[in-house]
Formats: sequence, structure tokens, C-alpha cells
Amino acid sequence: ATDMVLPRTELSAFAVLVETGNCILPEFLDINDERITIEVFSGQRIYEEPVKISERVVARTFNVSLLDFQPRVPESTFLMTITLQPTVNITGAALEPIQFQLPRFENILRKTSIHLTGPDAGLIQSQAAQWDRTTATLVLTIRLDQQLTEFETYTFVVEESQGFVLPRTLFQNDPSLRVLVAGNVDPAEAIKESPVVGNGPFASQRFCLVQHEFGVRTGVTSRCAVASCDPPMLDPCSVRELQRCGCADLRSTPGRMAVEGFQLSNLDIPAIVPREVECSALASGAQSVTTFTMSEQKNTSEAFDRLYLYNVSSTATGFYRLCFKYGSFDDEGFVEVGIVSVRAACSHPKVLVDGACVVSCPPTRIPVAGECIPDPESRRPLERFALQSQLVSFR
Repeated sequence: ATDMVLPRTELSAFAVLVETGNCILPEFLDINDERITIEVFSGQRIYEEPVKISERVVARTFNVSLLDFQPRVPESTFLMTITLQPTVNITGAALEPIQFQLPRFENILRKTSIHLTGPDAGLIQSQAAQWDRTTATLVLTIRLDQQLTEFETYTFVVEESQGFVLPRTLFQNDPSLRVLVAGNVDPAEAIKESPVVGNGPFASQRFCLVQHEFGVRTGVTSRCAVASCDPPMLDPCSVRELQRCGCADLRSTPGRMAVEGFQLSNLDIPAIVPREVECSALASGAQSVTTFTMSEQKNTSEAFDRLYLYNVSSTATGFYRLCFKYGSFDDEGFVEVGIVSVRAACSHPKVLVDGACVVSCPPTRIPVAGECIPDPESRRPLERFALQSQLVSFR
């Protein structure tokens, strides 16, 4: 109002009502935030300057919420480090437990009371968290005489010996991992930082090729029970083996090789070695077998759960290991993905002998992957006979 005066010798106050002001606070303002300014631009001129006293405005959240897992091996036990920095005080007296929602995590020891270590474990009642396996929730209850102070950082550790097992896969900063403090940080919010787990190709995959063909005859391994098949599948080109492990029949024509995994990329490097060679040997100078060729073209599915390899072919029959190097990490070596079987280009039940398809192998050879190869056992009796002394009678 034009007839009102704010005397310089007195404190004056006014309020903007919620009902009429329609004001919305920003997500964050610091104490005495200099972005809040005041200015008188008519009448008695006072230039713009920061407001001298203002309260902090902050969302009820965790400024830092971090879960770290070591080692990051899928479906294995691990050490978990929890780091938190709340933006508001979380007090034990208010009975505000911190709840971590960890879907697909398991405790193989079936523990419900989880011992905590780390620099701030003493703030938690009995220095132990509670695990609810039904809801997959880990609960940390603060001692009645303690609190987590706003903008202070706290660290808690769950040792590997407590029996927690990682899921098969987790995305980087996986949104399914959440934290909740009822009545405070509520509703639950996603953990802000967590590592990826299980990236790379899955193990126990099986592929069948026919000699000299370009492509594989098998479909995707996930559609059958290869990993749980007992005894393990040895020959993915065998119709009987495929049926025993619940796999689809071989395709009538060759197609692209689909390697399954999690967060795969075109940077991933495939290699094929004889079954007698371990994939880890590739790091020490072993080479991928030269009988195999494949196109340089490769691409992933939209979900990055399959890497497609094209025109995979082999000039030799036999059994081989398919090895992979997850291309994003130079310090990680090759790991075994599965088995590749290369069958001779003979229709069942014929086998290949010196380039010809015949009904059965000669006596000194045995069938391996549809080709007759020399039987190492067939010469041993002769070798033993040649070395033994013989008693011969003369008349």
C-alpha cells in the first residue's frame, strides 16, 4: 500500500499464505543461500543483496546412497558396503528404521540377524541388521540414543561370511534396489549408486555346426535345460542329447549364432579353442583355432541380451570351447561360454572316412563328431606284444 511505511528502527514481518501465494519451493536451498535476494527499486532505493538469514530447504532423501559388492560374481557370496548421507536427521528415538529392498538377493545360511561391521556399525541396535527373506528386506534400526545426522556420511559393512548371494544380473544403478525410512524418506527411493553384476555372456551354452556350412544348426540355449541337465550335454549335434535336455530339434538350415548374456556389446570378443585347451590360456599366448572363420559383422539385440555372430564356419570336425572376452574391460581375460560341436557333412547314421560318407568306421578308427578318426587304443596291444619277450619251442 502506498501509505504504509517500514520504519528502519523496527523489525517488520509479512507472510505469503499458501492459499493465495501459489509459491513452490525449489528442490534445494542451502542455509543463508545467496541466491535468495532482496531489493527496493522504487522510492527509497536499496540495491539488490542476498538475504542475510534463511533456512535450508531440502527434500527428505539421501544425498548419497551407495551399495558396493565385492567380489561381483553372480550367484556367489559377497561383501556389501553400504554408504549413506541423509539430508535430514534420522533418529533412533523416532523409531525410524532404515529399510533396504533387495529383490532377488538370497541368504544361503538362512540367517535373519545379520552382523554388521564398518566404522558406524555401533549406531545400529545390537550391531546387527534384520533380514526378511520373504520380502527381501534388510532393516537397520538405529539405537534409541543415536541418530544419523543430516549431511554426515555413514558406512556399514555386511561381511561375506554372513551368507548373502548376489542375483544373476543387476543393472548399473539398478532401480529395483531401494531404500525407505518410514515417515521420513518415504516413499522408498532408488539407491543412487550400485555396480553392474553379471555383465557378459552366460555359461553352459551349446552350439552345433556342420562342417563347411556357414552358420549353426542350434537355437538359443535358454530355451532348454542345458545348465541343469544331468549328466551334462556333451554333443549338441546329437538328436538324442537335445531331447534328453529338453532342447529344440536342430534347424534344417544354418543360421546366425546367438550368444546369450547380460549387457552384451559389439566390443565383446569371441574365440574358439580345442576342447583340450582352457579359455584362460588365451591370455598367455594361445590362439583361436584357424579352422574356424566368422564374419566381422556382429550386433546385439535391443535388450543387449544376445550377441549375434554371422557366417560361423569350420573346415574341421570335433569338439571345441567357445571363449569370450567382455570387451569393455581390458583387464579381464577370456572366460568359457560353452561347447561347439562340428559334425561331418554326412546324413545320419553315416560317418565320414577320408572324405567319403560310409555306414561304419573301419576297425582301427572310432567315430567322433561324425568323423572316423584313428583309435589310439587300437595300437596299444600290438605295442605291448612287440615289447614282450616270447617263449618259442624248437624241435
